[in-house]
Amino acid sequence: LKWIRGAKRVHGLTIDYVGPWNERNEGEEYNRILRKVIGESEFGNVTTVLNRIVHYPGTTDEPDKQGCSQYEWNTSDGSRWVDEEGSIFDGLSSRCLARCTNRQYISGCHTSIYQWHLISSFYDYFNWPRCGVMVANRPWSEEYEVTSPLWALAHTTQFNPIGWRYAAHGQGVSMLDKGGSMVTRISEDLKDFSIVMEKMQSDSSRCARGSNPPLPKGTSHCKFGNQI
Repeated sequence: LKWIRGAKRVHGLTIDYVGPWNERNEGEEYNRILRKVIGESEFGNVTTVLNRIVHYPGTTDEPDKQGCSQYEWNTSDGSRWVDEEGSIFDGLSSRCLARCTNRQYISGCHTSIYQWHLISSFYDYFNWPRCGVMVANRPWSEEYEVTSPLWALAHTTQFNPIGWRYAAHGQGVSMLDKGGSMVTRISEDLKDFSIVMEKMQSDSSRCARGSNPPLPKGTSHCKFGNQI
């Protein structure tokens, strides 16, 4: 609470969301107390306490049974609409990201991703070297490297402007009969749309961290497509 007050009084910042410490399991009691303290303060109508987001949940081959129609916008539970994904320097992470970025909405109703991490700008002898979607660890040389996970993410980020929404399940959002998935996003004025398709096989797109639920074995893999 002191940190939120300091941000407001010293820097004029309004903190919209707070939550548990990343990758710490404080438990539900901590969340309950945090909500109570924030709710009874002068920030009760300004700052929302989020639950800990899901880390590397993986995806399944089954779409959500209710087509995600049971959920409305809910800022009280960050784990409901966002998860964290990541990549490592293994040459395979792009396949995992292509699958998870597409299917996270189809099976989990998640509409947002936190990607860990974006740019590896630290030396290789630290933990998790070269695991960003870009590598720039020699700033004096002006050299940087674009890794394959960035291209996997770009199929979504380059064709998904802020404000666009997912189409309904079964109407442009679905799993494919022989493996893979497709998602369609539609512009606010309903004049433009973007389709992203992926055909990942379970044995060639396993994630380095987190869960790897059973996936269908398709006839092809490592294929991306988009249309706008």
